Amino acid sequence: YKMDILMKILIALFLSLLPLFSKNIYFIQDCSNINELEAKIISQIAQTFLKEPKIFIAEAEEKISPYFSKDLSIEINCNNANFIYIKKGSQFDINSCEHKNKIIFTNDKYIFKNNEDIFGAFYWFKSRPNVKLSSKKAKSLDIEIPDDYLKFVD
Repeated sequence: YKMDILMKILIALFLSLLPLFSKNIYFIQDCSNINELEAKIISQIAQTFLKEPKIFIAEAEEKISPYFSKDLSIEINCNNANFIYIKKGSQFDINSCEHKNKIIFTNDKYIFKNNEDIFGAFYWFKSRPNVKLSSKKAKSLDIEIPDDYLKFVD
């Protein structure tokens, strides 16, 4: 009888601590996997809206540039790009380059909501990737949003 109670206590303790271990596993994950996934999603979005995307990435400390496909053109100068991706924490000033006819994306949903020049955002919310697109900016850029992407329009 004492063994049954002890076993139940041990199982309950194990089950109550299990979520803590799973969270630690998430934080231990190699950051490159997240960067690689982010690069693939941004690449797919750029290729959906542009025939020949030339991507400028304004980054902070994290570097996702190496994870972009070698088939894509990564630009060092934002004036040569037709797709600008602004990472959260970047000190990039959107007005520092000509951006009128360029698609601008960010991974910061607050910058997306507060800046009409930004066409879309890709960000993580509750451990899930989210994409938002601006229909107003799509109209000003004369971009037709494919049916597959209509669910992301704000």
